[in-house]
Amino acid sequence: MKLTFLPLRNGGSALRFALLLLLLAAAIVVVIEIHRLKTGSPAAARAGEELVSARLFEAVTHQERSANPQLVALHALYGRSLVEQGLILSACADAWEKSGIVPTTEAALIKVGISSAAQIDPWGHAYRLLLLRSDFLIVQSTGPSGQDDVPWNYPVDVQTALQSGPKLMGDNLVVGLKLRPRLPGR
Repeated sequence: MKLTFLPLRNGGSALRFALLLLLLAAAIVVVIEIHRLKTGSPAAARAGEELVSARLFEAVTHQERSANPQLVALHALYGRSLVEQGLILSACADAWEKSGIVPTTEAALIKVGISSAAQIDPWGHAYRLLLLRSDFLIVQSTGPSGQDDVPWNYPVDVQTALQSGPKLMGDNLVVGLKLRPRLPGR
C-alpha cells in the first residue's frame, strides 16, 4: 500500500498541505488554550476560543494584536470565517481535481460536504465564490456590512494580492487558491 502525503506534481499540493497544517495548528492551539483555562466555566471556555480565533485571524492577515474587547470579538468572528473559508476552498479544490468542475451553488457545495450552515459567514451572509481565469478560486465574506468591498473590476490585482494570503478588503475577508491543472485522464 502506497501512502503519499505530498505529491510533488506542482505547488497546489504544497499549498493545500500548508492550509491543512494551518487548520491543524489552529485546532491544537484552541484545545491547549481551553485546557489551560481549567475553570470548567463555559463562559471562560468561550472567551478562550474567542481569543484564539482572534489571534489566528490577526496572525494570518498581519493585523495588529488588539486588547480592545470589541475588536477582539470582531477579530474572533473573522477567525471563524477564515477557517470556514479554508474548508470551502479545500472542498472545492478536491472537487475540481476529481471532476473538473468547481462547485459554486449551494446544492453543489452540499454534495462536496459543505453544509448549508457552513456556507453562511458569522454575520449571516452567504459566502461568495468566484473563479478567476478558470484557475484561481476566491471565497469572500462580505463581513459585518454585507457590502461587497472588493474591486472586482480589477480581478488580476485581487488574484495577485491573495497569492500572499487572505486579505481584508474593507470589511470583506477574501481568501484565494490557485487550482492545480487537471491531469489528462482525470
